[in-house]
Amino acid sequence: MPGLRPTPDRVRETLFNWLGQDLTGWQVLDLFAGSGVLGFEALSRGAAWLGSVEQAAKTAGQLRASAQSLGVSPDAWQLWQRDALVWLDQAATALAGRKIQLVLLDPPFAQPALFDGALARLQAAEWLADAAWVYGECAAQMSLPSLLGWTLHRSGRVGESQFALWR
Repeated sequence: MPGLRPTPDRVRETLFNWLGQDLTGWQVLDLFAGSGVLGFEALSRGAAWLGSVEQAAKTAGQLRASAQSLGVSPDAWQLWQRDALVWLDQAATALAGRKIQLVLLDPPFAQPALFDGALARLQAAEWLADAAWVYGECAAQMSLPSLLGWTLHRSGRVGESQFALWR
């Protein structure tokens, strides 16, 4: 689909090496889901549940088709077709008591305010599990923010992308 920028295989491999490969039982949230490759990879590594937030109708339809072709159980995956920042403002209700261990944050690079806006909302999120992880991907020219109360675990760069994992 035009405009989608799936996370490269090399970056995806790095992320799951950092996390330790086995995500058994984890609750995962994929914001700005796009192709869904990161979230579906988390499910393949044992995550118990994946929530995906994607605003674009065509892309959300592609996510549904991917989930079906991958045989993802409806109990293990939920899709919200909404603006991710608006969704984050109402996430406690949408998540209905879930505690999220991993947030995947990969908004369109052309809109850096989405990255900063999502991180600001995540800093105040009460629905994150203790010791939750936040993975973010953004344009290489952006400065990675310091998140109050969060530790930057690792970061890297590939091509025009940079990525980081906070805890």
